Amino acid sequence: MQDRAALAEALAQQWDVVLSDFSMLGFNGMEALALCRSQRSDTPFILVSGTVGEEMAVAVMKAGANDYVMKHNLARLAPALLRELDDARARASLRRTELELIDSEKRFHAFMDASSFVASIKDHDGRYLYMNKGWSTAFGVPGEQWIGRTAGPARHDLRVVPGVSDAEVLDSGIATETINEFQQPNAAVSYWKSTRFPFVGATGQRLLGEFSTDVTALKESEETIRKLAFLDPLTALPNRRLMQDRLLHALALAARSKQHGALLFLDLDNFKTLNDTYGHDAGDQILKQTGERLGAGMRACDTVARAGGDEFVISLERLNCVADVASGEVNAIARKIIGLISAPYLLNGGEHRISASIGMALFCDTRYSLGELMKRADIALYSAKSGGRNTQMMFDPAMQASIAMRNAMEAHVRQGLAQRHFALYYQPQVDSAGGLVGVEALLRLQHPDKGLIMPAAFIGVAEDTGLICELGYWTLETACAQLHA
Repeated sequence: MQDRAALAEALAQQWDVVLSDFSMLGFNGMEALALCRSQRSDTPFILVSGTVGEEMAVAVMKAGANDYVMKHNLARLAPALLRELDDARARASLRRTELELIDSEKRFHAFMDASSFVASIKDHDGRYLYMNKGWSTAFGVPGEQWIGRTAGPARHDLRVVPGVSDAEVLDSGIATETINEFQQPNAAVSYWKSTRFPFVGATGQRLLGEFSTDVTALKESEETIRKLAFLDPLTALPNRRLMQDRLLHALALAARSKQHGALLFLDLDNFKTLNDTYGHDAGDQILKQTGERLGAGMRACDTVARAGGDEFVISLERLNCVADVASGEVNAIARKIIGLISAPYLLNGGEHRISASIGMALFCDTRYSLGELMKRADIALYSAKSGGRNTQMMFDPAMQASIAMRNAMEAHVRQGLAQRHFALYYQPQVDSAGGLVGVEALLRLQHPDKGLIMPAAFIGVAEDTGLICELGYWTLETACAQLHA
């Protein structure tokens, strides 16, 4: 459809199923779903898109869509259509035959047994009166064995709210829909979407009908989406999003229990060199093995996550209440981790060694925000790498002051280049007889507020930030110009 009005006009007619893209002219798939449900609440709705993310796909399903199909996996479209068309026909047929149940038991049985869904009828006391052949197909046990009994296959209501009993459905006269987990005789677990509805039997008694469709594949798709949303696909460890949630929990736990916790940032040393030398596949092998080592080496109450690239994040809980003791515990754990990483890695049939640097930040209350805590661990990691790598550093406020000074010096260098605050001083060079043979140009930064700054304070910063080349060009050009003058 071109727009909302065209869809509304089309929905005035009878359709078997609605296929909708997510992005359309002036509206999207979520609005199309809402319009479809308002005009044709029982018409199956399938989202077909190549741009919608997995989280939006879950949202559309929760809003009432029957299925979604990604355009890169159109092989699912035909089975999905057939399933929804079959389910729609079954629902329509069931509604049409409700009035025929009294007059044509034979036709009812033939229809129910030929249908793909699982159907049953109970009396007011909860005893099974009828089960179609779908029971035998779905659960491997003839439905007749439950006739006259109040207990059927073991099920577990997956809804968060308490389930509605059969008696409550009968008394309320309102149909109820649930998703249940069934434990089958072969120990396999399946998921079924079930609708229970009350109706009046041939003799005037109140009966409870139920029909169910298998949604196991849909539940598995939802689980896949959940993994994509919260787990790192390469290592199967929690990703940054899930780690932040776990870390908030650790902060709250520390505040309540007064036990310290710690945040560790781990970075593999010279990982880029390994990737460039052996290729990204080899790098992925190292990352997977690192994730396995970290996951197996930590306590059950700790969380290991991959933040991205070669960086891992570890949240420690339930450390000692005394800060110095907790700090010792964290350092011991960090040494253990460095030992785990330093063990040989199997890489393309051979052994490869790599080291790690770890930055650590201790916490015991909620004085610091999550962002501040992560910043502290990152500063400690930077200090560990600056200190020679293959080591660990606990955050200290002096680190933050040092980085602040370094950042300020970088700003001074940039400002000095832009506003010509640099100056050259010349030291004479003489031969053995005392004759002048040349001069040595000495660079100084003449800061407008801080006065003369010597090279030892800014050359290292210029080298680390890439400003050294620009500074070198300025020095050479200025010296030549002054020589020429």
